[in-house]
Amino acid sequence: MTKNIKGQFVVIISILVLSACSNMSPFTEELFEETSYSTDQFSYQEDRIEVGTVYNFQISNSDRSYIKKVSLYTADTNKIEAFKIYPGSSTTTLVSAEIDWELFSIKNIEQIEIAEDLSRESTLEMHWLDDPGNSYLMNNEDEIPVGHFPAFNHGFDFSDLNFVFRHLVDPESNIEVGILSPVRKMFSFEFAYTGKMLITFEGEDTYNGNECHRYSLSGRGIGEREGYILVNKDLGHFEYMELDANYHPQMDYFRYELLDVVTMSQEEWETFVSDETENYFSTKLL
Repeated sequence: MTKNIKGQFVVIISILVLSACSNMSPFTEELFEETSYSTDQFSYQEDRIEVGTVYNFQISNSDRSYIKKVSLYTADTNKIEAFKIYPGSSTTTLVSAEIDWELFSIKNIEQIEIAEDLSRESTLEMHWLDDPGNSYLMNNEDEIPVGHFPAFNHGFDFSDLNFVFRHLVDPESNIEVGILSPVRKMFSFEFAYTGKMLITFEGEDTYNGNECHRYSLSGRGIGEREGYILVNKDLGHFEYMELDANYHPQMDYFRYELLDVVTMSQEEWETFVSDETENYFSTKLL
């Protein structure tokens, strides 16, 4: 696999609330000598992308406590946007990510916080560095080397993995991917490469009446924890996911459930983000 990777990948978001966390994170930074690749197991298929599609998810603990709302919008054939509402947060969050179809990973990403008056503030940016050829630069300060591509971000709720996974050449195969997560360093959390996650094909399953491929999840990249995902056989998007590891201080589990799928224009999506933000603050308990 070529290692001459231009502007590629990566992800991320919310290291935001992590500074309040006093629990030990299951993720630790992994040091490596050489970057490896499994990108040859993927092949870009434009017909697998429906621009304007919105996937509405809820993410919660195993008992469905602390429910976070996430809407994933297909803005273009190489761009996704995730709108997120955390319970009790002082802002809503909008993340835009551009995908590179050579590394099948994020190339550029920006996180924006939306206040009650709908004003917006950019709080995180990350983009691929041409030199060295396996690193990302976050907020123009911190360089993050990555040990394996494709690589995906747990802090982005695996929205990038969801978008890329439908381009897997053989859906009944096993695949290793790189993982980035917030990790504890001294008295704070920083974003880092945490190792590989093994995605193992296990057979067929169903979710809400939809036929799915089922995959188990394991490996150092997710803190040696375990989980599984159910992927829609026909359309390739995630229907359901469970993972016994989470970076958020109020969540020790990652239950990811698809609620519905709708279609929006860019204008309708922007209106949706504003309306949902206003509704959140009008009903938020102070």
